[in-house]
Amino acid sequence: MIPHYGHEQQLVVFIEEHGVTRTTRFPHSHNLDDYGFIPSTPAHMGTHPEGKVNQGAGWSTGWWRYTHGVPYPADDADTSAMQSVLQEIPGKNAGAADRLELERYFLDDWNARHIRLLLDAAAAWGNANGVPVVCDEFGAFRDHSDPAARQRWIHDVRTALEADGMGWTMWDYRGNFGVVTKAEGQAAVPDPRVVQALGLKQP
Repeated sequence: MIPHYGHEQQLVVFIEEHGVTRTTRFPHSHNLDDYGFIPSTPAHMGTHPEGKVNQGAGWSTGWWRYTHGVPYPADDADTSAMQSVLQEIPGKNAGAADRLELERYFLDDWNARHIRLLLDAAAAWGNANGVPVVCDEFGAFRDHSDPAARQRWIHDVRTALEADGMGWTMWDYRGNFGVVTKAEGQAAVPDPRVVQALGLKQP
């Protein structure tokens, strides 16, 4: 996009890191000079454990399509919840690596503090390079998520972004990650948990 500032034009470039917890890689993976960036260039940043936010997604090719009700926040001391989720991944041998990856979600204690530390690192990179950082996609697949856990996840990501001065956009409005549900020909119905998690108020 090219926004106008008086008689001047300024090119705004968005770059994106795909996949899980890319905030840990982003600060080391791009050189501003390599891309001809200008100091006010916004960057796109995303971070999530896919076993949580995409759990049960049938369109996925990842192991997380088998998982349902993954708790948030994660607690490695809750071995009962951990084992319940781990056994959903099929394959005694073939699924071992996938179960280990999901187990790390618990062992790493994915919680508000964990999210904040990752986003703090992204914000620090942005400040060091004079580059505003924006998160233009976050959310959780609602079909197989516990509503209360989904609410906590969205709240913790949103508040961490705002604490670091990052703009954000939730994915999405009315789909399986949505803020609302909407039947064809009917009015949209906001999810009160999500509305609250986003710090918004219903009219």
